[in-house]
Amino acid sequence: MIPAARIELLALTVYFLVGLWPWPGSGGGHLSLLSESTYWFPVLYAGAFLLFAPREALRWSAVTYLLALGVCLYRLFWGPEARSMDLAAAVIQFQLVGLIMILMQATFGAQRGQLLAARQAARQDPLTGLANRRAGEERLAALAEAGQPFTLVVFDLDHFKAVNDTHGHAVGDRVLQMTARLLRELLPRGGVAARWGGEEFMLILPPLELEALHTLLTSLRTRLAQERVDGVQGVTASFGVATSAPGEPPGQVVARADAAMYAAKLRGRDGVQHAEPASPL
Repeated sequence: MIPAARIELLALTVYFLVGLWPWPGSGGGHLSLLSESTYWFPVLYAGAFLLFAPREALRWSAVTYLLALGVCLYRLFWGPEARSMDLAAAVIQFQLVGLIMILMQATFGAQRGQLLAARQAARQDPLTGLANRRAGEERLAALAEAGQPFTLVVFDLDHFKAVNDTHGHAVGDRVLQMTARLLRELLPRGGVAARWGGEEFMLILPPLELEALHTLLTSLRTRLAQERVDGVQGVTASFGVATSAPGEPPGQVVARADAAMYAAKLRGRDGVQHAEPASPL
């Protein structure tokens, strides 16, 4: 939550709590009634759950509720309208509405959190934590719709089947997780790393100068070769690179990068191949 919103919500909460105090003339001129501030407390509770994470929102709302209850109890037992039955009825309704509002918002917040978690899981590869193929395709579609150019890197770990056959699939999984970790560490701002399938990965990058792209891929290849995972060392990969052309469908960019990657494999693996320019539309 941004500090300005936090400060604003705090100021409003204090303002409406002060409005509950039995100031002379409070309650619209009737000391046996609560002030119009009570109308705004459901808004405060709803605002907390919109601005905070569910657990913090529940704490914020509970503190606000208890402070309001404390003011109301003071008015009921020690204020100038103490032991007024009309005031007691108003306090009970006010506090019941507040409690129901908090419980409803907490329930909706939990459901919203579960929905967001499910939505995230549907777009995340469970093994590596990277974006999955679906999320990668959605990112490409969004860039194409916005007319934003991008550089696409597709790469495949070389001889990965031999890793699984020799060391077992559990070690192979840890090699994939190591690769994902390196991608997260090296990924430039605005880029997306995805597991495209099996041992194949994709980097969706903002347009990069050739030197910057070379530096990125060199760092990645160096780090892959240096890492050691349960006896597996010297991991290499074959890379295909393509930059989108104006109006080019994302599927065509993927196909060009994929073809370049297979060309790198045919050249002996452990290399980078740039795709042929896009055909004129």
